[in-house]
Amino acid sequence: MGMPVFARGTSVLTTKRIDDGGSAVNVPVICGGVTVNPGDIVLADDNGVLFLAPGVAAGIIGQALASDDAEPAILARLQAGEPAGDVLYQGDPHAPAAGDTP
Repeated sequence: MGMPVFARGTSVLTTKRIDDGGSAVNVPVICGGVTVNPGDIVLADDNGVLFLAPGVAAGIIGQALASDDAEPAILARLQAGEPAGDVLYQGDPHAPAAGDTP
């Protein structure tokens, strides 16, 4: 499939080999202190892992696509020497006040 696999280690033991009745499939698990439910979307890369409930993902997919679409213009402005604060916080109500260090 060509999909990357992220693991802390490997083991030849599977639930088939050690099933003592305590194994389960399609139940919530805790990964890195976060509860991951069956059906959750898992995205991972070198920067980390993101778990999203399908309903949450559906609500933010537009924002994520808009962010990706805006990135080339943002990079061009930064490469042209425009201050990062002017580029990255434009229109952000949570942006630091002018002259503040973010």
